[in-house]
Amino acid sequence: MLGEANVQTTQASEWLAELCRQFQERAATHPELGIQVAWSESHGSVDFGWGGCTLHARPDALNLRVEADQADDIERLQELVTRHVERLASGEQAAMAWSTSGEPAASPRDPRRKHLMRSFHRRARDAPSDHV
Repeated sequence: MLGEANVQTTQASEWLAELCRQFQERAATHPELGIQVAWSESHGSVDFGWGGCTLHARPDALNLRVEADQADDIERLQELVTRHVERLASGEQAAMAWSTSGEPAASPRDPRRKHLMRSFHRRARDAPSDHV
């Protein structure tokens, strides 16, 4: 399964680098999670082992694509990425509309949002050390 979103911004390259740096810091702080991060000026990838995110910076937008085997994992990834982008865009209006397999995904304002993030962090904490 996959989900995609575009965020209109003229700072796509900077946001891509900052998002990847944030995930890299998480990977360094918690090596047991097995998070793998790589990026350049225009492309980035974050592999959580159970799902991943690819980023592509264009002059006018940041394209985000999340992939996982389970629908719940797609929702968790969308929520995680949305929260990080919203922090970066604090002064801008970052409108994110996720689509999953051609259908609109749950809104980032979905009432299940807190539950999804708690579930994501619980899963990350409880991941076995060999989970890659």
